[in-house]
Amino acid sequence: MIRAVLGNVDVVGWRAWWWWEVWHHDYWGTPLTRRASHGSWRPITTLSFRLNVALARVINVGPDATHYNHHHQEEERVVVTGDPLYPHVSQPLHHDQGNEEESVVVGDDSLYPPTSPPLLDIETNTHSLHSSYPSSLHSSYPSSLHSSHPSSLQSSYPSSSSSTTPSSFSAFSFHAVNVILHALVTAGYVGVLRGVGVGGWVCLGAGVLFAAHPVHVEAVAGVVGRAELLAALAFCLALCAYTRYLRGRVCRRWQHCGHGGFEWKDNYHHYHASPTPTPFLFFGSQSSWAWRLPRWAWLVVSVGGAGVGMACKEQGVTTLGVGLVVHAAATLVSTPTHKSVLVTVARELLPGGVAAALLVWLRVRVISPQTPSFTPADNPAAHAPNLTTRALSIGRYWSLHARLLVWPATLSFDWSQGAVPLVSRLTDPANLETAALLVSLATLAGVCEGQCLHLVVVLALALLVIPFLPSSNLPAYVGFVVAERVLYIPSMGFCLLVALGSQALWRVLPHTPTPPSPSP
Repeated sequence: MIRAVLGNVDVVGWRAWWWWEVWHHDYWGTPLTRRASHGSWRPITTLSFRLNVALARVINVGPDATHYNHHHQEEERVVVTGDPLYPHVSQPLHHDQGNEEESVVVGDDSLYPPTSPPLLDIETNTHSLHSSYPSSLHSSYPSSLHSSHPSSLQSSYPSSSSSTTPSSFSAFSFHAVNVILHALVTAGYVGVLRGVGVGGWVCLGAGVLFAAHPVHVEAVAGVVGRAELLAALAFCLALCAYTRYLRGRVCRRWQHCGHGGFEWKDNYHHYHASPTPTPFLFFGSQSSWAWRLPRWAWLVVSVGGAGVGMACKEQGVTTLGVGLVVHAAATLVSTPTHKSVLVTVARELLPGGVAAALLVWLRVRVISPQTPSFTPADNPAAHAPNLTTRALSIGRYWSLHARLLVWPATLSFDWSQGAVPLVSRLTDPANLETAALLVSLATLAGVCEGQCLHLVVVLALALLVIPFLPSSNLPAYVGFVVAERVLYIPSMGFCLLVALGSQALWRVLPHTPTPPSPSP
């Protein structure tokens, strides 16, 4: 929180070209061209933080803010260092031409307007951060760092006990925006399910579980979790647009965009369907007040939404992957027997596949071509001595993420520093959990094969697996062992599977007559 907001010059800085530089910096405000850059390109999330700061500055302008700023000018400056644990340790000011951009002076008057003090309670946040790390981790830092850290913060900023400081509002505003975004994502998730024709009770169960799942605590309660929230919101909107494109692409229909829903009707080029039942009963919400859009326009909207999601967090681009998987499954079901399945699937997936590949290439090769390097403490499996240990340990990481979805009894903001031991032997009992995960996924995939009515299960599996791929250590090694925040979007697929399973159990077990499905 401190490094991404207070320590980020793109958020609290005041420079003439900040609106341009934010697109060339990482999540922490470091230029992407630097070797020290983390490589996390999330400019839209950074801009949302800056909007929070701007609103707080407007609301808190007054006598209290002016007094706060005057007191702040009389105290010594605090330098933002590159330390990940203590980014606001007070140190002497040195002028270094080579590392001029590596540190930002929080107390520098040039970064703030005359009536705009720093907006977060540094003392409260850093003390809680200091106490949340184990003592063994503290011992790895010099003693001078421990002694200077709390005192320097107390002397550099006024006490947080006063209710008139702007920090009390700013902290609340950041968290309030996250909660509002979580509500919007939940509504968007349910809207996607309704848009593809999922039943009302399944939508209700999946939506309630997604809204209240404990694994979302880190993404919603943590300020930096806004990247997940914004990416998920763009993800849902882009996926909704792709389903409209998908319906028009395979069924040769024009799409209608209406207030609160969508509808479709035949155009002049009727599609001569095969005897195979059409899979697009799977897509089914309708509305009356509408304006017509051609099918290619929905693909443009979907690709644009994926690009926006990618600028919030890397997972946002996976919405096209989910759409392509559902598109392929629907094409397999609806392809006439006298046509080549491979040719038909390739032709149908070509526009979306090219767009997805272009976005991935743009992100990997153009925006941030350097691959960040992580320490063994961040990701022990990536530095394992042999391939067997790496493969088994990474599989263990997958099973731990799955366990957090199924049974979130143990939650933590940091799973590094040896919290999850490496798996080096095939006889290790930890491999049983990994095997159970893989068998479960394979079983669900087998159930979907050739079943038109199970396209919704294909959607659930795609939502569960594809958004998790960037964090799976398969495309590239990541800088964490287990992270609950990366499960925010994949949990959509899990919640849908739970709701579908509950509906299936309800149908086979003895019960009273089912009440009518709730209206959308």
